[in-house]
Amino acid sequence: PLKLSYFAETPIQNSKPYRLMSAKKGIDSTVIYLSKSDAAGSPNAENLTKSMFTHDVTSGYKSVFCKKSSFSRKKGFFSNLCFDTWRYAKESDIVVVYDHNRLSSWLAMIGAKLHGRKLILANDATSTKGSSRSGGWKVKLKPHFLRFMYNIWADALYVPSTAAKLYQIGMGIKEEKICLTPYVVDEDLIIEKSNSTNVNDFRGSLGISPEATVFVFCAKFIERKRPEDALLALAGW
Repeated sequence: PLKLSYFAETPIQNSKPYRLMSAKKGIDSTVIYLSKSDAAGSPNAENLTKSMFTHDVTSGYKSVFCKKSSFSRKKGFFSNLCFDTWRYAKESDIVVVYDHNRLSSWLAMIGAKLHGRKLILANDATSTKGSSRSGGWKVKLKPHFLRFMYNIWADALYVPSTAAKLYQIGMGIKEEKICLTPYVVDEDLIIEKSNSTNVNDFRGSLGISPEATVFVFCAKFIERKRPEDALLALAGW
């Protein structure tokens, strides 16, 4: 079978895409995680809500956790440092890397390219400000860097939305390199939670009456998710 390896920082709440891929015949897929999720001790704002999820996020598909190097740091380019990513990439036919912000990911990418493997990168950015956060010289350099990464270095680029696709095209990425891969909703988990939850009791535990209208903001409370827009809309409702 074709050996497919994903390289990701930590497990995410919705693992259904991995479960669906693991069921595909002719494909042996594995997710290589750089670390276990540590919402309580993580300085990364992206992890703030992960502690709220108690369901198993690593069952139903094959995954491994890299052995962290003693040279690993808590944040920055050397965070979650794992030298084994090179070996995992070498042993794969297709390598999917979700970020290029740390050395472990670069080792996987370099290992894939040097051994003639197909390399696929991913990016969900829709604006330079939202994805860079640094301003200055990095923002000016970023378009040139991305054009090299996605037009020359990678075989394909995964984006999760039309907005992300248009952003990448605007940055100069060739459209034929971009593959739109929409998010997959875990319907099984939603049905399970719905069937096991008494709505009135749950509302009561939050001090919400059964007749009240409820607005739900389904995203992390970080700047690029624009939670302020939801608050402004509610204020004028």
